[in-house]
Amino acid sequence: MRKIVSLFLIVGSVALATEKVERPLPELIAEADYIVVGKITRVAMFDRRNREVTDPRAETGPGLENEIRFFVRVAPDGFLKVRKSLPQDIVIARWKMWHMDLATMKEEAEGNSYIFLMESDPSRPVFTLEERLFLDSRSEVEALIQNQKRESNQPPQPTPGSSAAGRG
Repeated sequence: MRKIVSLFLIVGSVALATEKVERPLPELIAEADYIVVGKITRVAMFDRRNREVTDPRAETGPGLENEIRFFVRVAPDGFLKVRKSLPQDIVIARWKMWHMDLATMKEEAEGNSYIFLMESDPSRPVFTLEERLFLDSRSEVEALIQNQKRESNQPPQPTPGSSAAGRG
């Protein structure tokens, strides 16, 4: 009986770990250190020893140690938000917990352009469940970036009870 309970807990933990949780786009934009528009020129898979895996049926997911990486060529006008300069060719790792085989990922992504939101390490998406956005989101993303720039340039607003309140 203990073995069944243990198995249930392990399987349940993996299932919960891969449950998709939505996060609002403004929050993701604020959290991202890098936002670029680029074309996935190559999709490749690597094992835990950083050796390329070429079997099209090889998978990623809970319990597996393979990682899919997107080789991305950033468009000349695609550097929307950058913390430090980036090269035009970057590599972005996909979250290992998604169940995906190499052939399907290549078919789905290779040759397509997306918006990528990345953290301070530009090889890592800011939110593992949404590593790329479709291009039709670009105007909304650009507007959110501009809005956040304006907000960050605003002087702090006085709060009630502070010495700046009541002046005038």
